[in-house]
Amino acid sequence: MKKKALKVIMPILFISIMIISSYSMANIKGSLMIDENNEVKANAIYDYNLYAEGIDIFPLMRTAVGVHATFAGGSVNLPLDVTGFDNLDALQLIVSSQKRWFDFAQRRLWDVPDGMALGLAFSGQSADSSVNQANQILEAIEDYFGVNLYLVYGEYFSSGARTNLIYYGILQPVVLTNFIGNFTNYVSNDGFGQGITNTVLASAPVKAMGITLIHEKNFLIDRWAPIIECAWIDPLGLTRTGSILEMNLTKILPDLTQIQGATDSIFSNIRMKLPYVVDVLVIDPDTTNDYPHLRGNFEWLVKVDVPLLNMTWDETYSDIYVKYDLNLTSLRNYPEIIGNVTVDTSKLMTFQTAWRIATGLPFEKEASMCKAWVSESYHQTVTLGHQIMGGLGFMEETDLQLYFKHAKSAELSFGDANFHREILADQMGL
Repeated sequence: MKKKALKVIMPILFISIMIISSYSMANIKGSLMIDENNEVKANAIYDYNLYAEGIDIFPLMRTAVGVHATFAGGSVNLPLDVTGFDNLDALQLIVSSQKRWFDFAQRRLWDVPDGMALGLAFSGQSADSSVNQANQILEAIEDYFGVNLYLVYGEYFSSGARTNLIYYGILQPVVLTNFIGNFTNYVSNDGFGQGITNTVLASAPVKAMGITLIHEKNFLIDRWAPIIECAWIDPLGLTRTGSILEMNLTKILPDLTQIQGATDSIFSNIRMKLPYVVDVLVIDPDTTNDYPHLRGNFEWLVKVDVPLLNMTWDETYSDIYVKYDLNLTSLRNYPEIIGNVTVDTSKLMTFQTAWRIATGLPFEKEASMCKAWVSESYHQTVTLGHQIMGGLGFMEETDLQLYFKHAKSAELSFGDANFHREILADQMGL
């Protein structure tokens, strides 16, 4: 499947997946099931029939880089069986150690307090019943992980009889170490999950991990969807030479020897977001999204597998590499990209209008839309050019000052974008 076709259908992918999944069942198996008194037992395999994975990369200060990995669905063996609580809508357990975030970033990588936090959401029952069940879950988690949690927030909503509870506790270093050792077992050892190791998380000075269980229930299904997340900062994740920085994904995730989607994944995606404007020099392999230089947003679609929608895309990379320069004096790629963003669309609209005129079809609306778009694009292009070149763009030694004069004179002579939009509105009877 072509990349451009994928970009058109990707926004509807997850909507379609949710519709399809509403008619399929997932198996939930527990080594120790919950008894009639709704007591929490240990070890349950949460087996969800859909699985997706993603990695987000955020270059930070100096050579530091932040990473956020998400693994949704699939089969996860957790030390907690809550499948017998019919009125429990969601459970989220987060462990965070981010005290040194200010050494590497402008803000926390994950907006959660240091320590362990437990969030529970109930519905369809009284607040007292929800609190009683929450206490059973709380006791099981405290016993297993060796931590004391205390209620810090609770609220009851009469609409839907919903109860939200949040518990928090301070972690001892040994508890954090043990949690990290167990956490890597919750992540799949296939696809992107191969890169999530005990060494990566334990050595990170800033890290946070989360376990989420979402209860899906209606007249057709009753199942639990597991979501495993982790975020950390690698202080030496980037390689810096002067003002040039390089990002190698295999350096950040050394155990990810081959970048490919998991066998049972329906969606595997890697993204990189730059928080500042840079001069991008090299992108290897090419991104799935257009104009990553201009947007500072890079996306590599590794795998899509939804046969029912005839959507298949599967790539394998040895590495993902981005090289960019913090020195903005050249910005060698920007002029070409800015021109492509506006000129491609302007050409298409102009050719379509000319075709309608040549074939004798009605063209008044198309002509007005074309004139409005081209007039505005012309002005935006020269304005962006001035932002890039600064005062140099107004000097007679460059052609940009001439294009700026032409753009303004064209608006006065032939009408600006608003003028042609008014004509279009009149033609449409608005």
